[in-house]
Amino acid sequence: MKKLSLISLALCMGCSVYAKDINVQSLVNAQSLNCELPNPMLNFIGDFYANGYDSSQFNPGIQRLKLGKNNYRGIQGYQHYTTAHMEQNDFAVNFEHYGVRVIKISLQRIRGSDTESAAYYFVFAGAPVTVTYQLRKALGSVWNIENSLEQTPQGNTKLTCIYG
Repeated sequence: MKKLSLISLALCMGCSVYAKDINVQSLVNAQSLNCELPNPMLNFIGDFYANGYDSSQFNPGIQRLKLGKNNYRGIQGYQHYTTAHMEQNDFAVNFEHYGVRVIKISLQRIRGSDTESAAYYFVFAGAPVTVTYQLRKALGSVWNIENSLEQTPQGNTKLTCIYG
């Protein structure tokens, strides 16, 4: 019995050494759409900033972004932008969840002279009225921040969550 316990412990400890596959669709849930803490987006943000955009490994052929030990699957494209006061990382995705098509996930940091803020946002295909209807239909009263949806210049819908 003691030998079995040691083998189980060794196997369990070895599990954390291997990369974990995470479907990017799992980042979108009621908590992340409501900007509630905790939510799965915070794990993604933590992985991304802990490993840095320059050490990430993006493979568009298999739609995978490797961040440290984790593989985020379903990311079709990646772009990094910086200006004097802003840093943004855009991840192109394309999946349907809760009746809406998610086409982009972004991480953004804004630095002022004495302040810094951080946000993530989702971009959904379609106008805010359509996205609101579909999310309300799928989530009912669980989804509670529909007023924060805004229309992008391309006619899609953006939902921004400030987390820092």
